[in-house]
Amino acid sequence: MRTRQFITKYSTKILVVALTLVAILTTLLLLKIGYEIFDIEIRLSEWIIGIVAPLLIAPAFTWMLFSLLKDLDVLEKDMRNLATHDHLTNLLTRRVFFEKSNDLIALSNRDNREISLLMVDLDHFKEINDTFGHVAGDNMLKAFGHMANNNKRKTDLICRFGGEEFAFLLWGMSPSDAMNYAGNLHNRLRKIKIQHNGNTIQCTMSIGLTSRDNSNKDIGINELTQQADNALYLAKNEGRNRTVVYRDS
Repeated sequence: MRTRQFITKYSTKILVVALTLVAILTTLLLLKIGYEIFDIEIRLSEWIIGIVAPLLIAPAFTWMLFSLLKDLDVLEKDMRNLATHDHLTNLLTRRVFFEKSNDLIALSNRDNREISLLMVDLDHFKEINDTFGHVAGDNMLKAFGHMANNNKRKTDLICRFGGEEFAFLLWGMSPSDAMNYAGNLHNRLRKIKIQHNGNTIQCTMSIGLTSRDNSNKDIGINELTQQADNALYLAKNEGRNRTVVYRDS
């Protein structure tokens, strides 16, 4: 692992040249030691062979080796990304979202910071698939994921919860700030226009919002999700294309 990380930091050409020089110096050193042991004088032709042989062999071998190791590093990163991110939207998977949410909630408890959760559902998404096909639907999901990733903070956790539903866990964000965040999402989604077979496809979304602070530290991610989901249900029931804040009543 560390070897591949070291290799990926430097150009393959630089590494090949460096290792070739090391191979030449090592060959000459071994040649000198061997001949001194047997008390034999090294001829000029043997010095030349000691230089030319590794000069011919080492570059091809090391180039192939370093290229293979770099390819393996890229493949490993891709596999790691596929294990933690949704392949279509490049947002976190639901499993990873819940794992990381527990850490973020623990951090908010330690630092006495508020935390808000948005449950987002793309309105009438099934109609897009039924009318224009699943390729158009996939393109809308990709566009939404791109928009969400481009506007996230380092501390935000965003996942594709399932189908056309998404979850946003916003650390250190009060209910009023989360409402502004949700309003920004609404505005950005309205600007997304998917072109498909001569058709322009747009979409709106419904959002359920809930928050926790020092007064309800015992609430975990499962209960927060349920609260936001209840608020999302109300948003959809009230006509969609809006944000509804969860209330205990």
